[in-house]
Amino acid sequence: MHAPTPNVILWTGLADMIPSQARVFRDAFRRNGYTLTGSRAAICDVIAHLTSTGAGAVTTSSEATGQAVTFAAGNAELFASAVADFVASEREQRRKFQ
Repeated sequence: MHAPTPNVILWTGLADMIPSQARVFRDAFRRNGYTLTGSRAAICDVIAHLTSTGAGAVTTSSEATGQAVTFAAGNAELFASAVADFVASEREQRRKFQ
């Protein structure tokens, strides 16, 4: 059995993107320490879900706390960094209340 992939962020809208654009987003998230995927198959450690809300905005919801926030996704690097900061903050909040 394969070990679970840590730090997975699920964005089902990734499948709707042009492959080269999806790759840019996956690479940006990888540089921030996360694996971005468009499918839940074979994933055991989803830490956040991304939902496209239209007009270039994406809502991120944390598995740790259930909190959600919306970010602009026009720039893959800035978007990935903002989501990574949000996820780290939510993990810290959960640790404080455990």
